[in-house]
Amino acid sequence: MNGNGHKENEERKKKCPFLGEWCIGQNCALYAEVVKNVNGLMMKSGMCGFVSLGVLLSEINQKTQPPQPPRQQIQLPNLRG
Repeated sequence: MNGNGHKENEERKKKCPFLGEWCIGQNCALYAEVVKNVNGLMMKSGMCGFVSLGVLLSEINQKTQPPQPPRQQIQLPNLRG
């Protein structure tokens, strides 16, 4: 095996555009699996590690609530005489 987990006789099909390393089988060298909850079902999808980071950040941004506007302050009248 060489540095990226390939056997010496394994066919090299494509190179990772980010690392310049040979991909493992059909998968990217930075292959990651992301699990999403879709209508109660856990859906697993595999993708490049960089793309998966974008998907995760997008999911976090969708679920994050925007900041609340500041509340109006109550001003009390001057009661000293």
